[in-house]
Amino acid sequence: MLHFQWARTCSYIVSKLVGAGGVFFGFIVSTNGMDLYQWSEAARQLPLWYMFYVYAVLYSMAADFLLRNRPFSPLKIFLMLFLYILGGFAPFVLLMHTDPFGVIIAGTVGSVCAVAFWGISALSARHWPYNAAAALLLLGCLLILAYGDFTTTRQWEESRTDTSYKAEFAYFHGKKEVPIELRKGQTLQVKFEWNHSNGGGYGWHIRDEKGDYVALKETGDQAFKFQADEDGTYRIVITGDRLQGSVAILWKIETGE
Repeated sequence: MLHFQWARTCSYIVSKLVGAGGVFFGFIVSTNGMDLYQWSEAARQLPLWYMFYVYAVLYSMAADFLLRNRPFSPLKIFLMLFLYILGGFAPFVLLMHTDPFGVIIAGTVGSVCAVAFWGISALSARHWPYNAAAALLLLGCLLILAYGDFTTTRQWEESRTDTSYKAEFAYFHGKKEVPIELRKGQTLQVKFEWNHSNGGGYGWHIRDEKGDYVALKETGDQAFKFQADEDGTYRIVITGDRLQGSVAILWKIETGE
């Protein structure tokens, strides 16, 4: 009896993790198409991990608790469906209350995800211990996406000096990072020179040692600067979207008085 109760409890908890992982993975695929690099970028977003693996799991357990004493019936199914739809809307009502249209769009997506979470977790709860394997597999895939590098390049040739970085490529889809060491108070002036021979997209940004975006001040055509708030390695990140061509990054470090 004790063994049965333990297995039932484990299966219940694991089913929630299967629901979280399944919906998270489905959300990534449905919003980014068949693009591994974009999957990886989505899987790196910490708020999504909190939304699916923390909020969704805890809310689902709370909904189950509220209806625990009701016998299985069409009314219980309706109430559970209502609670899950409500849970899909709730975060966006709180976060986007000044944008009603945004709440409707995001809440609708959230509700679809919530109902899918309910269905997946309910079905997987009956399949212990296979649901545990499914939960681990989904989590493993998401972690591989989050920590893997799925940038694709062809005929990539790069060179770097103390004040520049240049790259030529036949194909660039993903991102490349150029680390630069700065001390607190130093100002980095950086200029980007892109040459593209197709319709691919490109972009850039700078992150500090914590991984946060750095606010840049525009000083000219594709030229920017910022002052380092602390010592550390700052990373110039260039991105390409099926791009062909070349890029040159030129920079200068100024030390304040």
